[in-house]
Amino acid sequence: MEVLIVLIVPMVAGLTFLAGYLYEKRQINFIVFALLGLFIGGFIGFLLRPYDPLFRGQLPFEVVITRGSNLEFPLNVAVPLAQTSFNYMLAGAILGAICGIIVGYLILKQKILKG
Repeated sequence: MEVLIVLIVPMVAGLTFLAGYLYEKRQINFIVFALLGLFIGGFIGFLLRPYDPLFRGQLPFEVVITRGSNLEFPLNVAVPLAQTSFNYMLAGAILGAICGIIVGYLILKQKILKG
């Protein structure tokens, strides 16, 4: 979990800074908001993944991102749960990207109306 936080937090901070910089320079781009939403939605989807009584908690990031393909015999019963957890993360990322595009569109529309 610590590895995930160490990787995600700087990426989100960097994308937030980039979005603010582009907004000030009046060069806003939907891709920036889509990427920001993608990372935030994927992170939220990862946090909301199902609980596993075998692991006494949620599956680790390494198991989720590989969809359980690296699990061996006694733990391979968790493969369907790893696949479900990955699907949660993917759905969160897709919904986050869609929300980011909508936010980018609304900001761009507001900027155009202000002149």
